[in-house]
Amino acid sequence: MKKFRIEFTEEAKADIARSYDWGKSEWGISPALRWYRALRSSVRELLVHFPLSQSIAPESDELGTEVRS
Repeated sequence: MKKFRIEFTEEAKADIARSYDWGKSEWGISPALRWYRALRSSVRELLVHFPLSQSIAPESDELGTEVRS
């Protein structure tokens, strides 16, 4: 089975960090950390079971490799 590498864009990382910070202030550190771990797990599960479900990103042509968004 082909292996894929998951990389979040800087914008996505910043959005996740802001959401995590908001969660810490609203729910506390432990629930926010559980949310963060669940998010990562959900993304991983989606891509493990359906790796080709995401659309091909426009930058694929520039990079010379298939990138999905």
